[in-house]
Amino acid sequence: MTSRTGWLFSGFLLVALVVSNGWWFYGALDQASIEKYHDQMLWERLEALKSALAALPVVAEPVEPEELVARVAEAVGDSEPYEKEGVTVVGHLTLRFGEDGRLQEAGVTFPIER
Repeated sequence: MTSRTGWLFSGFLLVALVVSNGWWFYGALDQASIEKYHDQMLWERLEALKSALAALPVVAEPVEPEELVARVAEAVGDSEPYEKEGVTVVGHLTLRFGEDGRLQEAGVTFPIER
């Protein structure tokens, strides 16, 4: 093997090593970002479940909509209630009231958007 061929071969190996390490590094960063989003999704679902369970005793009683929203907000305790598109949002919970003021629908929202 001549000196020139040895240098070319060494250069090729060096480039291959750098490219393969870059590919591995990219894969590791990509996997870390995927796991971060997955963790965020699980946290949001857990918070929604906690909110729903905390609000169950409150929703079972027949009360005025304003009082119901205040009680749910107190039970959930993570944010101020607000109204968006005809739905009252308290934490991760959505409450829809009918014309007569009775609770018609309750649900969860992901993520919290104002």
